[in-house]
Amino acid sequence: MSTKKTDYRPASTCERCGKYLHPGGLKYRVDITITSAFNGVIDEHYEEGEMEKLAEEIKRMDPEELEKEVYQELTITLCNHCRKKLINYLSEGEEIH
Repeated sequence: MSTKKTDYRPASTCERCGKYLHPGGLKYRVDITITSAFNGVIDEHYEEGEMEKLAEEIKRMDPEELEKEVYQELTITLCNHCRKKLINYLSEGEEIH
């Protein structure tokens, strides 16, 4: 799985089920972008000192993990069967097995 769209190289196997994907055969690239959905509201009901504790906690966090809390890109290669499962899951809420 690639974490940056620019690093993408089609995998030789489905990254969900492991099925071998023949060169020149059918495969699907799935680009996923996940971003924080900030609604513009900052909770003002913090106890005294909570904001400072939160700021200190953020300072101790790994920068990459902190970035993933706000923005993340993923690119995966899927076979046709897993593509259909993903589409059904996303559009109809069916479980992925």
